[in-house]
Amino acid sequence: MRLVFIGLALTTLLGCRSSPPPITDGMTMTWTYSVQGQDDGLIRVEFAKVDGGWQLTSRTGGVGSLEPPTQRLLDERLRGDGEPFAIFFFPMWLPPSKRSEGSGYEEIRVREAMDWEAWSAWHVTLGPANGYYDVDTGFLVGLSVPRLGGLTARLSETNVPGLAVAGGD
Repeated sequence: MRLVFIGLALTTLLGCRSSPPPITDGMTMTWTYSVQGQDDGLIRVEFAKVDGGWQLTSRTGGVGSLEPPTQRLLDERLRGDGEPFAIFFFPMWLPPSKRSEGSGYEEIRVREAMDWEAWSAWHVTLGPANGYYDVDTGFLVGLSVPRLGGLTARLSETNVPGLAVAGGD
């Protein structure tokens, strides 16, 4: 009986630990964002494998005029300095163990799976902000923050296997 209890305890503990995101060397993602009354902007990220994790290169700016790239090191769970890498407040990736109605991850609350634009997505909230994560891959595909001048963002380009962009194949 003791061995059964120890086995159940280990299974429970190991099951609670989320798997790392499915990042690959050279993976890129670009989100187009807009705020009422301003020109559209882009956030572009690219990953390169380094010892113990990932080098994330990001660029932001207006369409056609991106700022010089910035780089930061992230661990295998996309954390830098203990914080998850985020796009406008939202972690870039939602672990499989957190993709269910009522789950919480970091400071977000998972609400429901729904159709959002071209995706089947998990709708999550963070205060008044809404985020949308692809149901299959768990990557952030869009967000809306009505109180910040109508800030909206959506994934517009990626090479992530199995993740399409709105209006794309």
